[in-house]
Amino acid sequence: MDVLRACLGFPKQDVFESVNVTDLPLNHAYILANTGMDEVGVYTLADDCIGCPYSLRQRLHSGLNHSWAVDAGVPSTWRLMNTAHADTLTARSGLICQFRPSLGEYGVYRLDIGECNLVPALDPINIYLPLVFWCLLLAAAYGLAAAARVMLNRRRSSEDPEQGDEKSIKPTVEVVKMPTLYVVRGLLLSTIIFLTTGGGGYTVLTRDWFGYTLAECLFYAYVWTVGVKIPTTVDQAYALGYTKCNVFADILKVSR
Repeated sequence: MDVLRACLGFPKQDVFESVNVTDLPLNHAYILANTGMDEVGVYTLADDCIGCPYSLRQRLHSGLNHSWAVDAGVPSTWRLMNTAHADTLTARSGLICQFRPSLGEYGVYRLDIGECNLVPALDPINIYLPLVFWCLLLAAAYGLAAAARVMLNRRRSSEDPEQGDEKSIKPTVEVVKMPTLYVVRGLLLSTIIFLTTGGGGYTVLTRDWFGYTLAECLFYAYVWTVGVKIPTTVDQAYALGYTKCNVFADILKVSR
């Protein structure tokens, strides 16, 4: 059951102590903390915010239990201050410690102020396991469909081997297909739509890498498949005896 929950992207436990883990958004984790000091301020600074000051994330008061959710997909630096005197922070006055936590989705962590780190209380899930699981499931479904199609074609050929000779259909430009290219183009387009609509909450898929996103790179690949199809179709049309006027007439007919 735990393996199935992990493959489907569910947390290992629905409720842990005083927090409901199922209420967490994608790519988030819970932080539990308490302190014996009068007041401690938890300030954070995300790596993708260049030139920004540290912002106050949570105020901790003596003798109280605190819990809050944080984005586990964005690397950040934390500073613990012995007072939360402002919403933003640029100086180091009152600094207790500074560290960079490593967080995982649907994890629960305890903030240890003395050791200046986060201790896992509930282990996070592997966020890429559901993605791999569904990709393998779709690939298996596609493989079964392709195998069934091949077997069906062989059965039809064995039942009527002269069926193809009896039909005399004049081939056109549209009859000559490139199924592999169509499949690649469809996968690229569906992946681009997936990435540009949030990428399922996987920040590694939507992050800017050296000025380019993964969706932009896949769009260039999609344009390349379109460019490959054009000369290939024209060459096939010439091989079938079509003239340039016939090719342009077919293009206009399809584009209407």
